Amino acid sequence: MAYVNISAAGRNAMLTTLTGLLEAGSTAGTINIYDGTVPASPDTAVTTQVLLVTLTYSDPSHGTPSGGVITAATITAGTAVGTGTAAWARLKDSNGLAVMDCD
Repeated sequence: MAYVNISAAGRNAMLTTLTGLLEAGSTAGTINIYDGTVPASPDTAVTTQVLLVTLTYSDPSHGTPSGGVITAATITAGTAVGTGTAAWARLKDSNGLAVMDCD
């Protein structure tokens, strides 16, 4: 079994990079919530999964990491555009480029 334990400074650095990717572009990024199975990676297109809702980050999207933790700024509620059970989310920058998938 693999074991990885990253220092707070290392986690802060990774979170700063992630935030930079989410804030690429001139406006706020989005969180798209889908039903179905998560694709293999954010580089894999969404296919049969149904988009349920799109939420919008504030700009900037997050505060400064501290102690290896980051807090999102206000996220604007969205309006449902599909029906199904929320299973996973794709986080995108304001250019629509996928940065991260999570469940």
